[in-house]
Amino acid sequence: MTDQYNYCHVVGQSDVGRKRAANEDSMGNAVTQNGLVSVVCDGMGGHVGGATASRIAVKTILDNLDSTYYDDPRIAIGESIDIANRAILNEAEAHPELSGMGSTCVLLIVRDGKVYIGHVGDSRIYLIRSKKIIQLTKDHSYVQMLVDRGEITQEQAEHHPRKNEITNALGIPNMTPATVADDAIIPEAGDCFLLCSDGLSGMVPNDAINKVVSQQSELNAQERVDRLVMLANENGGVDNITAQIVEFPVTPNIVKPGKKIPLWMRILIPALLVIVLCLGAYWLIKSKKSDEDQDGIQEEIENVVSTIVMDVTIGERIPFSKNGELITLLFSDNLVVFKYNDKQVHTEKETLDLQSISVNSPAVDILFKAPSLVLKFTDKYPGDKVLLKIDTKDKSKTYQYTITVFNSSDKPGIRPSPNGKKAKKDDRSDQRAKPVPNIQSVNVQINYDVGSFDKPILFNYFAKPCFRINGMDIPISDTLLDEVITSDVVYDKDNWNLKFVPDRRQIQLVFKGSASIQEYSFQIPCYKKDSTTDIIVLMVKLTPKSPLEDKGSDTSTDAPRFETV
Repeated sequence: MTDQYNYCHVVGQSDVGRKRAANEDSMGNAVTQNGLVSVVCDGMGGHVGGATASRIAVKTILDNLDSTYYDDPRIAIGESIDIANRAILNEAEAHPELSGMGSTCVLLIVRDGKVYIGHVGDSRIYLIRSKKIIQLTKDHSYVQMLVDRGEITQEQAEHHPRKNEITNALGIPNMTPATVADDAIIPEAGDCFLLCSDGLSGMVPNDAINKVVSQQSELNAQERVDRLVMLANENGGVDNITAQIVEFPVTPNIVKPGKKIPLWMRILIPALLVIVLCLGAYWLIKSKKSDEDQDGIQEEIENVVSTIVMDVTIGERIPFSKNGELITLLFSDNLVVFKYNDKQVHTEKETLDLQSISVNSPAVDILFKAPSLVLKFTDKYPGDKVLLKIDTKDKSKTYQYTITVFNSSDKPGIRPSPNGKKAKKDDRSDQRAKPVPNIQSVNVQINYDVGSFDKPILFNYFAKPCFRINGMDIPISDTLLDEVITSDVVYDKDNWNLKFVPDRRQIQLVFKGSASIQEYSFQIPCYKKDSTTDIIVLMVKLTPKSPLEDKGSDTSTDAPRFETV
């Protein structure tokens, strides 16, 4: 079975660091009946407890994946982590001295040439491809919550004093289920997946990790892992350090396993093919030469598999700013929305492969922030044009997007020349006009009891979007909304706090103002799946009512009214 995974290999190292008395991290890898498995866990709860929790997690996950087969690797990841959580809780219950122990977990499965990932806590998985680093997991941590709410930047999060406070872990009774990536990743030759504890990611910046892992021609995989651990120690080594690389020297052939063909079929099929070919040759000889030529040309056309390059110019001109945002891409099943500065600048009605994304400039970084990809400038000017390439999922097309950049210190319409002097005004006559998005809106009117403003309003946006108020589900029955994703809610920040819970496909609106009888409005853009509609915006009007207003009613929430525009 090991030969099935000769297109990749796993190496790793775990180190106690320079400040801790014992190593509470654990790691493991094995070929199981569910595929090649790599796992890293970071224990918590004291020297003995943390080491015990991480060791139980790794062993339980590998044992479960080796003993139980799952048709879907994503289910295998989620259930294995759940089983490990229960195993840790059972051990703590049997040994009270271990009470409070827990562990983070990052888990990767390679099966049929594809990579599946899941995680709990703040240990991370990175993909290093073509000397670019992408963080595939998002920390379950307090500071990440602040980043999601827009209160701090990602850069500030790296140095926040509460950086190590995590919001989810194995070993707690109410553990939130693991975050498992919806889509498998198709690896390419040279790809390296790095699984690590925060003892590495907290000590070594992403660009330094990328530089070391990308030295494939100078160092073998084990030497690169050892170098990462050494860097973490050189930078302070304040925590245990664990790193494990899953490297793909070649691109795997993605072939679904099937049953062996019986011997009699292996003999019969070639014989039938010979007969068919002879009959085909006979009829071709009898056909007219012109028909032969035409058929031959058509056959050649049908059998040539080619990639079509689609050139697209983004109409918006983006000002350069050091470490600023270039553009954000929001992905759904058959739609990609390009946004700059909270404004939609382009949409593509295609199923694009976000793992194939590449840019032509080292001065642009690619960051993964579910459910989107963010392109950011570094501290260097990338030039007048940035080329962004993305393949479709079926590899039949490559979209090449041209984004025009200008120096924000210059006046609009003037581009910096290569020698640093201001150039003449651009000839912008060839720029395309910004595409007009197809937007539909649904008006939602909800009456809400003022006395219940201490409870959050929930909007669940999975298969059947609905509001949940005071424990009551209010479904949105409009036919436009069968399954959507959403982001960028517009709301009154003086009176409300907003929190995204992407794992649950949920938005929470919490009232923070003083309760009063007045109307509040929210705008929730929804990107619909499997439809020709680009965007559907929920225009929500919340009309609070006093409890005295409806004494005869035994509910505090009236049925909502909907109007499609």
